[in-house]
Amino acid sequence: MAIDYQAAGFWLGAGQWTVTIGVALYVAVSNKRRATNKKVDDMQKATGERIDGVDKEIKEHGKQIIALETHLGHLPSQKDLADLNGNISKLSGRLSGINRAVDLLNQHHLGSTD
Repeated sequence: MAIDYQAAGFWLGAGQWTVTIGVALYVAVSNKRRATNKKVDDMQKATGERIDGVDKEIKEHGKQIIALETHLGHLPSQKDLADLNGNISKLSGRLSGINRAVDLLNQHHLGSTD
């Protein structure tokens, strides 16, 4: 049996080209997948940081709302203000009466010394 070295060389070269093209395709697909995974990881990291920042802001706003509600709980109600207004009106009337009485006492006292 005679070996045809020309045919063997052709098939060996064709096999090498096939393997080389296969490796090139594998490398291209692998690099593309790696780049996509890196982008996804970067986006997850950025989104996670944004979510953490938003969570901190929400917690801070929640604390501020609780503080405001606490302060609002100590403010007088509308009924309290109406009662206070009524009491001030009564005091104003009494003070007017007291002023009148003091004026009369002053007139009497000043009038008696003359």
